[in-house]
Amino acid sequence: MSNKPKLIKANYDTHQLLTPICTLGFCDLEKAVSFEPKAPAYFKAQLIFDDIDDLEKASVMLPKQNRKSVSLVDAICNVKAEQWGDRAKWPDEEYPLIKDGDTITNKDGEPVASLAGKWVINAKTGEEYPPIYVGADGKICDPSKFKRGDMVQAQILVRPYMVSKRNQGVTLRLVALKFVSKGSGTNSVWFEDTPEVTEETGDIW
Repeated sequence: MSNKPKLIKANYDTHQLLTPICTLGFCDLEKAVSFEPKAPAYFKAQLIFDDIDDLEKASVMLPKQNRKSVSLVDAICNVKAEQWGDRAKWPDEEYPLIKDGDTITNKDGEPVASLAGKWVINAKTGEEYPPIYVGADGKICDPSKFKRGDMVQAQILVRPYMVSKRNQGVTLRLVALKFVSKGSGTNSVWFEDTPEVTEETGDIW
């Protein structure tokens, strides 16, 4: 019998969300990148929000579903509660999923002025499941269209990981990224058929 921890199945109603429109920060979208030899490579996107309410409150309507997407905070809490039970059993994570922009520094330890007063999350996905990229017209587009500073909207799936007792928590999988022109972006995109992670495939994010 395998001793590998069993991960909960993805619930696309309560673990997956559509973010409000936000600013795209640092990103690796055209090619999955690894920063260490032999380490997994990921597609990554830093997403910057003006208000913490964008992450704490459900506000985005899902196309064709006549309901609001869950908020990021609610999705994180849903996953932790289903994977680990009572809040007292939730793992302590070394790095917060939602970062206060006022606390983020550059390599010299200096505050990043462009992130002052902002809230930041990092979403990623492995090479096996690259993100879906969508233009403002709702059609699939090339990732080269996205540039740092663009206004975007992201579809994110929150997933647990359990490498060891000391290395467990939740991660934010980047399912899709939509380019949004300033002053537009009201026609949200939502992909129903996203790959499911099972205990057989493991946590690939």
